[in-house]
Amino acid sequence: LDVRRGYDVPAKTFFAELARCALLVAPLYPTLTIICSLFFLPVIEVFERAGWNLELLNAPIFYGVFYGPFSTVYVLTKRALRNLQHSLPELDAPEHRRRVDAFLDYRRNMADAAERRRRGVG
Repeated sequence: LDVRRGYDVPAKTFFAELARCALLVAPLYPTLTIICSLFFLPVIEVFERAGWNLELLNAPIFYGVFYGPFSTVYVLTKRALRNLQHSLPELDAPEHRRRVDAFLDYRRNMADAAERRRRGVG
């Protein structure tokens, strides 16, 4: 699910979530690097057994191990933004008061209309 398709994310919100997720992942970076490198061990084994040139794996291993842990930041940021999309919107106090007043006016009007119908008026 791409959060940009149906939901416009303000830049301030995006960068705040990105920074929060990056700070969350930063202490785990060494561990995530080791985990990413473990994914390449079977690939290296296949290349060695097949007799293929191991130098072909230099770039994928380097970029996968070095930048791979940052995919965690991407996934966490996207998940946080998607959760914001499905949560209740934050309202400032005057806007919230206006919406509550409009809802109460609607309820009063409905109650008045029901009372008039009950009495047979209008």
